[in-house]
Amino acid sequence: MRRLERSKAPDLWLENEARWQEQWNSLRQTNPSATFSWYRVGGVAANHIALPVLLQMSAHHCSFCESFPVEVTSPETIEHFRPKSGFPELAYSWGNLFMACTACQGTKGDEWSDLLLKPDEVSYRFDVFFTYDFESGEMMPNQFLDVALQARAQETIKMYGLNECGRPRHRVKILRDWKRAQKDLSEIDDEPYRSYIEASLGCR
Repeated sequence: MRRLERSKAPDLWLENEARWQEQWNSLRQTNPSATFSWYRVGGVAANHIALPVLLQMSAHHCSFCESFPVEVTSPETIEHFRPKSGFPELAYSWGNLFMACTACQGTKGDEWSDLLLKPDEVSYRFDVFFTYDFESGEMMPNQFLDVALQARAQETIKMYGLNECGRPRHRVKILRDWKRAQKDLSEIDDEPYRSYIEASLGCR
């Protein structure tokens, strides 16, 4: 899970975010069981306004497992970091939205934990919280962290299923192919699991 720099929201989003959120809050008050769907402006759904910027922010990777290119398998999947079911007041909050693959989003679902690490947190760095077993491809909490921080790393791995769906095996294959092709870091954004490759090269 690479650290991401939060991009500025699109102008159209900034112009409509408060109104969209107010509409959603109002609907929830009158109908608490209302199903969320993205509001539209000028015939364009809000998620389609957000997607290009969120994709650019993550370099077309899933913000959590780093699968790539995420839009091929998950063309319209936006993750509400704090789930909109539990935090309806953040449904249109720009800082709560990330590009994610359907596997990560489906594994986390509507669950929430205050322990979760957020990829754009100022204090977040991959090498501080995580490491890998390069033989198995498994992602692990950094054993040199104190217990409380290890718990944050472990909860993030668990809730997004970062060692599920064949990811460890796929990481090993991607790294093997990378080394065989003798690629360099200038090509890293064209690969899945960038943090795994970088960690293997001692870059993290």
